[in-house]
Amino acid sequence: MKNPLVSVVCTSFNKEKWIAQAIESFLMQETSFEFEILIIDDASTDASSKIIRKFANENPEKIRFFENEKNLGIAKTWKKICNKARGKYIARCDGDDYWIKKDKLQKQVDLLESDKDSKWCNTDFRTENEKGEILFEKSFAEKFVKMPEDFTEMLISKGFTNASTWLVDTELMKEINNTLDAKTPDDTFDIQLELFVKTKLSTIEESMVAYRFAVGSDSHPEDLSKIQERNQRLLQTQIKFLQKYQDKVNFLQATKELLEKQTSLENYLAEKEISILERNKLLNDRQKFIDEQGLIIKHHENNVKNLENNVEQLENRKWFGLHKIIYKNSSREK
Repeated sequence: MKNPLVSVVCTSFNKEKWIAQAIESFLMQETSFEFEILIIDDASTDASSKIIRKFANENPEKIRFFENEKNLGIAKTWKKICNKARGKYIARCDGDDYWIKKDKLQKQVDLLESDKDSKWCNTDFRTENEKGEILFEKSFAEKFVKMPEDFTEMLISKGFTNASTWLVDTELMKEINNTLDAKTPDDTFDIQLELFVKTKLSTIEESMVAYRFAVGSDSHPEDLSKIQERNQRLLQTQIKFLQKYQDKVNFLQATKELLEKQTSLENYLAEKEISILERNKLLNDRQKFIDEQGLIIKHHENNVKNLENNVEQLENRKWFGLHKIIYKNSSREK
């Protein structure tokens, strides 16, 4: 395939559980144009490469498969594979996500082709857990996440447009990739900030992609120290872009959003504080009940001991009386 209109680009690292579903969702696309599928594996230690290679061998006219000899990380891997793209547009999808509509590419291409002011579009999406259970059918519409509308909102909120829903002009994507920091904690955060500066985001409100929400992933770590490290590095990215594009920041809007975030945080902390107070009261009430039960048990234990003493005294008297009778009888016989 020499002249595809779209290059579907998928990065994978240890995605053996999900990569087949992602590839199948690319292959099911029904379009009026040619598209290629580029998949790169970042030196996975599981069976990801084997699975991808099987699909590539079965679909040589459609799939181009690349492998890193050593793990490069998402940013370097993304830049590397994008340079192989031959299409006018790049459609990104991460290896653990997949597309749920056969006309996703067609609708996105039609949208960008009809709007010369926009070189970037996304769609609403379904959120699933690792078991495939649906958490939200339309995650933007249902406000699971709020989609940022401009650079300022993206910068302040560290927003989410969902990279697995993107269709982006290839030349613009390559231009942005040339400035991408290979050590960034989240390549999509940097890319989104640049995209908001350079073009308009168009959105299809239909849910067309399944996004897998996995706790323990790079974007949702479980370990507190990793969360803190990630947040600190993202803060450095925010500061860098604030300095780089000061003229693009709406400071009135930024101040308003920061105040709203502060209020939300204060409300959250107040809710947690009340929850802690209520829990402490519950624990105190429970301890009081345990102490009261302890006193009751101790009282019963004393009663049992007294009863045992009384029984012992009665037993002693019984045996004393019996011995006395035996002694009297034996004296008479003599």
